[in-house]
Amino acid sequence: MRDLKREELLELGFKEGYRYALGRFLFLKLTDDDGDIDYCLRWYEDTPKIMLIDLFLLDSFKTISEEEFLKGYISIPKTVIEKYKEIMKKLEK
Repeated sequence: MRDLKREELLELGFKEGYRYALGRFLFLKLTDDDGDIDYCLRWYEDTPKIMLIDLFLLDSFKTISEEEFLKGYISIPKTVIEKYKEIMKKLEK
């Protein structure tokens, strides 16, 4: 992946986030509903080529690989996978 810029991610709808254990980052929620599991993209300015994929469960979160995500880890809804592919295609430009 190429070096991503903060401004382009903000234009795509990413928001600023902060967690004590994770520091400052940008994130984009891939799910539109309030289900049991939320899927988010997470990005750090000091590692501009890396986009993390997080699953937020009821009481914890887990970062998974793109391969796990695209294979449908824990029955990921197709709409979430399509939204991810759409975002990644825009970032390839």
